[in-house]
Amino acid sequence: MCGLQIPKYHGQHRIFAREHGSNKKLAAQSCALSLVRQLYHLSIIEAYSGQTKKKEGESVEPYDVNLTSNLENQLKRIVDDMCLEVISPPEDSSSPALLSIGKLAHFEPSQKQNQSGVVPWSPPQSNWNPWTSSNIDEGPLAYATPEQISIDIKSNLLYQLENDQELQKILQERETLPVKNFEQEILGAVHHSSVVIIRGATGCGKTTQVPQYILDECIHSGRAAECNIVVTQPRRISAVSVAERVAYERGEEPGNSCGYSVRFESMLPRPHASVMFCTVGVLLRKLEAGIRGISHVIVDEIHERDINTDFLLVVLRDVVQAYPEIRVILMSATIDTSMFCEYFFNCPIIEVFGRTYPVQEYFLEDCIQMTKFIPPPKDKKKKDKDEEGTEDDDANCNLICGDEYGLETKSRMAQMNEKETPFELIEALLKYIETLNVVGAVLVFLPGWNLIYTMQKYLEMNPHFGTQRYRVLPLHSQIPREEQRKVFDPVAPGITKVILSTNIAETSITINDVVYVIDSCNTAPSELAWETASKVFSKPPDFYDPSTPQMGVLPLLRNASMLTEPSELQKLLFSRWPIFFQFQLVYGKYMHTVAESPSRLLVVTPTAENGRVNHTYKVMATFPPPIVQLAHPIKSWVYHHVGISR
Repeated sequence: MCGLQIPKYHGQHRIFAREHGSNKKLAAQSCALSLVRQLYHLSIIEAYSGQTKKKEGESVEPYDVNLTSNLENQLKRIVDDMCLEVISPPEDSSSPALLSIGKLAHFEPSQKQNQSGVVPWSPPQSNWNPWTSSNIDEGPLAYATPEQISIDIKSNLLYQLENDQELQKILQERETLPVKNFEQEILGAVHHSSVVIIRGATGCGKTTQVPQYILDECIHSGRAAECNIVVTQPRRISAVSVAERVAYERGEEPGNSCGYSVRFESMLPRPHASVMFCTVGVLLRKLEAGIRGISHVIVDEIHERDINTDFLLVVLRDVVQAYPEIRVILMSATIDTSMFCEYFFNCPIIEVFGRTYPVQEYFLEDCIQMTKFIPPPKDKKKKDKDEEGTEDDDANCNLICGDEYGLETKSRMAQMNEKETPFELIEALLKYIETLNVVGAVLVFLPGWNLIYTMQKYLEMNPHFGTQRYRVLPLHSQIPREEQRKVFDPVAPGITKVILSTNIAETSITINDVVYVIDSCNTAPSELAWETASKVFSKPPDFYDPSTPQMGVLPLLRNASMLTEPSELQKLLFSRWPIFFQFQLVYGKYMHTVAESPSRLLVVTPTAENGRVNHTYKVMATFPPPIVQLAHPIKSWVYHHVGISR
């Protein structure tokens, strides 16, 4: 990689270029060419008007040719038989001749010009590695044609299918997944439409199978060199675990036809006919250099509406408009299909039905009644602190209990604080599950790492659960990946696995041996803080009160009821802010989300003109450093002009 910078020139822009190459020389040449192009488009330098250096072969000087007598006689007979008149060469060589012996000028085909503010894209090429963004200059792939690459990959796959018995068993298991019944419908929609939405129930197999359907279809049709798929996952553990699962289903190790790329760790696949799973942040960083060589982009779990996912959808929407050849597939189990369908030009929607299993649900009242749970007495210090605090106007839902429950259950339920996670009740439920003698793991959902860590220590110090009969495992994004993998490992007979996790276990992660699920029903809603550009815990949007300042949470519109349509807010911001990104956003459910999304994408930079910013700065808008630097001026302007109170 090479980076070059030109300082301001007579008040003009500061020009910066960064390019990749297989070696230093090629990277420096690409970087210098990028700087020259920018200087030309900024009218700092003029187009080259001089005479280009002629290549060898473009001009041919006359030379004598010796003919044998036999060849000369044959030529004369041909001329006589065809009654042709021989024209003697002109004495003046400068006069025009009917026969031009000079080579015509050859021009390289020009590439498609990139539209303003759109991330550049190009289809897969034979000597380009899209995962490293570099040329393939060595090895057999450097000189192989797309046809040769496709034939080799197809022959290897067919040989593996015929001789690998373990792979044949895996294929039979894949045939039983519900998404298999929709394979042809999905492939047909992807072939005819640039954007496809797949709404599939949990466990239908869409995350692992849809990329393989597309890849296998390209390989069997002889287009293996034209297929490179990138699949985004909301979390690192999701990307790694799904990549390992797909590699297992293909009878390979990660790094062949399937790989992954997350923060601090990568196992990149082969350059052609491959699938790479990554987080949304990794793909956004890759967009800065363009998405050259990628044929399909699959965005999984799009209902995870964080700022990175929304920004990725905005970029992909512009890319699809500029390059209809690229294919974008959006997948989720729960999704507002009407909103996303309208945002992506009324694209087709495929609904995949999953398998249903008999699930028995027990609520808090049932758990108290089954376990005969008695809430522990409140801590005196904590009780005095609660009495000294401000009065809580929120209703205690634990006071509401159905008539089908006895007075004893109602009384015990009323003694519990619904805002706290009852460790004692979870302990009682685990002991009750042990009496049922059902083999399987127990998954416990808890809100945040602090409670997971505390609950783990609570169970390990318990004389009943601290024995070898139980294996308590945490599952959180903060722990190392080696520790995260332990939740997928089977345990020996007679040992119960207890998994303490946040909602990370709900996104593209399947733990096969889970039989019981204990959900605390407590979450820590996270929002983005203006000052630190990091996530902070705050009340959910339904409980916001504009009259009470909330430190560290997003601001609210003072007159939010007047803005009945999100477009009104967008028009207001467009009319008041001179430098603003000119693209449509995916609107959220709450008005404060609509106010937050465009504000997070504001960028003030001297390189912006006429309200337009190039795609590099759009990508940079999602990264914390620029937002941290611009948080206070943005807040000041928004408070003054739009009327926002904290």
